[in-house]
Amino acid sequence: MPILSECHTKIAVLHSLRSNAPTQVLVEWMEARARRELVLTLLLCFENDIVQSLIADLTVTHLKQLTALSLKSNMLARARGLRKRALHLFYRDIAAAEFARSPLGLRLQDPSWLAELSGEQMLRLMLNVPAELRAALLSCFSPLRVSKAMLLCTSDPEKHKLMTALQAINLVSEDDLDSLLQFLDHKGKKFATQRLDEPSTARYLGAVINNLSQDDSQQMLAALQDKPQLLHELRHHFLPFESIASLETQELAAIFAERRERDIAYMLFNTDTLTRNTVLNALPEVTRLGVQDELRQLEADHHQRRVNLHRSAHLQLEVRNYLRNSARQT
Repeated sequence: MPILSECHTKIAVLHSLRSNAPTQVLVEWMEARARRELVLTLLLCFENDIVQSLIADLTVTHLKQLTALSLKSNMLARARGLRKRALHLFYRDIAAAEFARSPLGLRLQDPSWLAELSGEQMLRLMLNVPAELRAALLSCFSPLRVSKAMLLCTSDPEKHKLMTALQAINLVSEDDLDSLLQFLDHKGKKFATQRLDEPSTARYLGAVINNLSQDDSQQMLAALQDKPQLLHELRHHFLPFESIASLETQELAAIFAERRERDIAYMLFNTDTLTRNTVLNALPEVTRLGVQDELRQLEADHHQRRVNLHRSAHLQLEVRNYLRNSARQT
């Protein structure tokens, strides 16, 4: 899920700035009784090393409250339902801290639009400000944020723009910052909105391909191989079933938790070995053994192969639509 990735990045950036905003948000949430379930849900989203850093400022009483909460019946199922809300609220609450000590946070008339940008949107902002203001903009970001942006670049010309600006950071003056802030106050928020609302060929193609069969979608993608930039943009609008292999084990387990073993077997019937094994390894052992048994039966029934492929495509589409809708809400 993109929002989980954005939270990871934001936590890392804040850590590089020696900001304790993430831990303080959790303390504030624990003090508000109604938000304690969100704290528990949030902690279930992250790896152990991040969890340990997030709970650093929680008191012994807080930890006992979380333990008692986790033991309540049906709590894990409830946490799955709260997962998206918890991540969104957490990101919102820690977002502005990245710019708290930056001219962007201190001097922009309305810095909220900037704090809410995703990592990719920040990259687009860096690439689309006037060249003479790019060094001033990069000087306002943390080094780690700029490094993360460079990793998101999709071409050498994009990287070259950032590298050229980085070489000029020592030349940034107060006048350059004033010009940058004036530009962002007048055009920054509008630019961010346009990036979300402008007509998009990739968005349109993604909507078409998402409703095609697996074979037809692969043919469509093959026909676009000579358009690498369009293919890159398309990844934000089209999610093949195999993309679930990149999710974390907890996310996979949550997606398949309420599914019947037979339906999971149908989904895995027509996919690659890596995806199949990734999903199977995320399932509880009893469920995994049941799904494997169902798969053996499906693969042995050659007379029903066409029917099974159709059923597989239908159920895979349900998961693909779920992943696509989750991405749209991030």
